[in-house]
Amino acid sequence: MEKLSFVFRKSRGIGDLIQDYLTLFRRIFRHFNRTVFQFLLPFLALFILIVFFSSSLGVDFFNNAALKDATVITVIAGLAILVSLIFFLFIPTFGIEYMFLLEERDACDFTAKAVWQRLRAHLGKYFVFFWAALLVMLVLLIPLILIYLVLAFIPFIGAIAMGIAGACLTAFYYCALFLYITGRERLFGSFPAAFRLIKQKLFVYGIAAYIFQWLSQVVLGLLTLIPIIIMVVIAYNTIGFNEKIFVSFGGKMLLSLASTLFMAFITISAVYLVSFYTLIFFSSLEDTYQEGTIGIIDQIGDTQNEL
Repeated sequence: MEKLSFVFRKSRGIGDLIQDYLTLFRRIFRHFNRTVFQFLLPFLALFILIVFFSSSLGVDFFNNAALKDATVITVIAGLAILVSLIFFLFIPTFGIEYMFLLEERDACDFTAKAVWQRLRAHLGKYFVFFWAALLVMLVLLIPLILIYLVLAFIPFIGAIAMGIAGACLTAFYYCALFLYITGRERLFGSFPAAFRLIKQKLFVYGIAAYIFQWLSQVVLGLLTLIPIIIMVVIAYNTIGFNEKIFVSFGGKMLLSLASTLFMAFITISAVYLVSFYTLIFFSSLEDTYQEGTIGIIDQIGDTQNEL
């Protein structure tokens, strides 16, 4: 397998982060998507079944009966929470482990099984970190609310600033996670360590992540919108927007496919975004600790010894 020869641990600005990620992604596109989809497809199949068999509950919503039936609300809310946890907490971890394995191998010479083995070894750490991150978020909640309230009163610029602030916060959390799962820091020590790691270029990373998020969502949104529109047109002309769409086989199938396609769009966006944050992490290691430069110097030293 040909080596990628891609420099992960390299100091990057806003444009460099986006350009280098796109360059890397073009080279690993087929392998990356094939590997991730092997994990994603079973969950999408499960989601289709859940929507299909629970879509008849939509009749209650159509008739406004769900407002009176606490059982229906409980069932739907429980299913929504369960599926959301699976998709938004579990699936993106495949993208994380893939990128770390790619950096380690410097080649696409591994299979989905190798990614799964790494994930399974770190699964406990992901679970523990999730609860620790919630505690840290509670500590930061009041100052974050104040910041967002101030930005909310600034037209247009405030909305952009809120997005960048959210991206900065996400970069902080992911860097803390990466420090923890790689064994560089203990659980609660990873949060101050992550701040020290990215504080020099926090806004650079936040702006880059914000731009990339918009780019990926626009591209994936356009790709997803077309088949959803086709399904809506088919549903309108064959079934109509009434309670039949929740009880007829064709209506339930169209509803399941459209919902699953939308969920796939959100999930794939999350996987791409988290893989972008891994590149930010590797860049921050160079910015703060010059790990890439030190590694190159060590390699030169080893070469001289061989000569």
